[in-house]
Amino acid sequence: MTTTHRRCAANQAYMHARSDHRSTGEHRAGNPGLGSTEEGTPVGIVHLAAEYGWLARTGGLAEAVSGLASHQAAEGFPVAVVIPLHRSVRSNAPGLERVAGPFTVQIGSRVEEARLFRIPSKPGTPKIYCVEHSYFDRAGIYGEGGKDYADNLQRWSFFCRAALELLPRVTRSPCVLHCHDWHTALAPVYLRTYHRDQPFALGVRTVLTVHNAGFQGHFPPEAMPEIGLPWELYTWEYLEWHAQVNLLKGGLKFADAVTTVSPTHAHELRTPVGGFGLHNVFLWLGDRFSGIVNGIDTCEWNPATDSQITARYSTADLSGKARCKAALQRSFGLPQRRRIPLFAMTARLTHQKGLELITGEYTLFMLEAQFIFLGTGDSRYEQMLKMYESRWPDRISVHLGFSERLEHRLMAGADIYLMPSLYEPCGLAQLRAERYGAVPLARRVGGLGHDRGRRDRVPVRRVQLRGPAAGRPACDGPLSLHAIVGGGHAGRDGARLQLGTVGGAVPGGLSPHPRPGPSTMSGPMDFVLALHSHLPYVLNHGRWPHGSDWICEAALDTYLPLLLELEALEHDGVAAPITIGITPVLANQLQSPDFVTEFEAYIAQRLQTCADAPASLAETGDGHLLPLVGFWERRITSLRDLFRRLEGDIAGAFRRLEERGRLELIACGATHGFLPLLGRDDSIRLQLKLGRAEHRRIFGRDPDGLWLPECAYRPRGPWAPVPEAPGRGTRAGIEEHVSEAGYRYFFVDSHLAAAGPAFD
Repeated sequence: MTTTHRRCAANQAYMHARSDHRSTGEHRAGNPGLGSTEEGTPVGIVHLAAEYGWLARTGGLAEAVSGLASHQAAEGFPVAVVIPLHRSVRSNAPGLERVAGPFTVQIGSRVEEARLFRIPSKPGTPKIYCVEHSYFDRAGIYGEGGKDYADNLQRWSFFCRAALELLPRVTRSPCVLHCHDWHTALAPVYLRTYHRDQPFALGVRTVLTVHNAGFQGHFPPEAMPEIGLPWELYTWEYLEWHAQVNLLKGGLKFADAVTTVSPTHAHELRTPVGGFGLHNVFLWLGDRFSGIVNGIDTCEWNPATDSQITARYSTADLSGKARCKAALQRSFGLPQRRRIPLFAMTARLTHQKGLELITGEYTLFMLEAQFIFLGTGDSRYEQMLKMYESRWPDRISVHLGFSERLEHRLMAGADIYLMPSLYEPCGLAQLRAERYGAVPLARRVGGLGHDRGRRDRVPVRRVQLRGPAAGRPACDGPLSLHAIVGGGHAGRDGARLQLGTVGGAVPGGLSPHPRPGPSTMSGPMDFVLALHSHLPYVLNHGRWPHGSDWICEAALDTYLPLLLELEALEHDGVAAPITIGITPVLANQLQSPDFVTEFEAYIAQRLQTCADAPASLAETGDGHLLPLVGFWERRITSLRDLFRRLEGDIAGAFRRLEERGRLELIACGATHGFLPLLGRDDSIRLQLKLGRAEHRRIFGRDPDGLWLPECAYRPRGPWAPVPEAPGRGTRAGIEEHVSEAGYRYFFVDSHLAAAGPAFD
């Protein structure tokens, strides 16, 4: 998929821009968006972004914006790009020309001064404009040392206001203003509030592209006057989100059209787990929201013509690939071993990129393989990779930095490209790797799961790396990956992918299984593995260990991780025939507002413990435990974020999974009463009836199965209770009551099963 294709699709998104607006941001169905003026002149396009191409870059955003803008300009559209004048822009574009300024920009009570510069451009290329202010004369774009700049709210609100003030200087009206990510999301808001009555603004239509919804621009409520917006916009309909100001949400509400970088990710963003807390907003957008696959510049990323690599090569002559690999090993200080597999990864070193899947598996680096990591990011990942490099210098090389030339050489020399992202809206690196014959090994998330018309991809459920760590002798041969395809059985679906010098060749007979449909639980069960977790039902009552810490701990360690894994299996198309029993008492606890409040406090307490740990460990001399603290901090933070994305509704998340056929929920007695010892049959019937009704109320359907409290079972027979209990004589077996209540099956320990007959 080339960037040209994305340009065409992006123009289709422009055509969805609506022309009629209210100042509140509501959208009416209006005239289609603009592709050309009535005279046939192409409409101007202005891209507003925090990064761009080679000028200022931290990740894929810069390349995505520059690729799109460049191809639009090459097709004859008048294209302009407005970015901040970062320090890196000054060093990378020495020929800056002042266009305007100084001029003043007012945001709320602040009055700022700015200047506009232009980078000389050639015909058929975008005109690049830079907004100058001391806000951007810094070493980083968003922050330094792994921390955001404290004044990011002021920086990006100023940039959006300044860009709109300058818009008449960089294009004519009518035009399309294409904003990218949360840093520019205030521009559509300002356009329909500050500028709504200005003649120029009436001819401007806005498109907002969400490259990464994991970053939204959250700020406290006091941000409203700081960014110059009225308090009436601080509501759930517009910028308010969980008692915070959410800049991305504001942009989504006010933009005329919204896109993201792949159709798969567009679907993910409409789900509670994949929508980062904004899934309802993405659903609300309706047909104004679309996913358009990103692409790369196939002229720039072409090993047959690339001037930045050691030797050029193509599918007709792959000899240059081996020379590129040897040069890469040499320049990164690794032994030049032709047949040993070389893994490579270039990315921002952040949690999103799945670094725990790499750094957490240190045995990976004990294999007879080599690894090169290129990038910068969180200090904890940088330190961990550097530690591994010092331990295995002949297998691991880490370069904490980035340059386009290094990335070209990395793609040309690598055998396998690692992309273990936890989520990846689209991803460009895997496309470059494919062009250079490096096999991408990626998780099936977002754009990484989009097949782009390819038929030679194999979904891998498990990767087993065979080498010295597995008790095998070292060998100077290819690394063997054992893939279990489509979630099937190893004996039927196992296959070897031999990844050698140039990359992998998938055997022709190997093909993925069709994506399974919704799982069903109606078949016979010969074996049941039951995992039983017990909780007292004393929500918000008493102190540990008899208070609600129990349910908070269970939610953190069991329910939320389980939801994550079930969503991942669903996304991979893997049937998960799993049955989950949630008692009515537990379901009611999970739905209680008190639980949501308590859980947030519980999480905050755990995170504070992590924050206090470094000082405490330093005092005790246990600094070697810091990586463990970091692991728990990241895990707890990610699960807290999931809880917020679900809006605290854990029971609802399980319900939605069942509605999509991914699992089965079963019920229990109303209050988990021990049925065999209840003195009256009426009590048993009431437990089962009320439990079933409460399950229906919370989960929306009658359960087929029942979890007997404590798996306790009593067959039909004589009943001899304590003398004072009523109901002496023969009583019905538990299975009779269960069948009468409408259940189809229940679980019982095997040594009790022989005591009573089965029922139909």
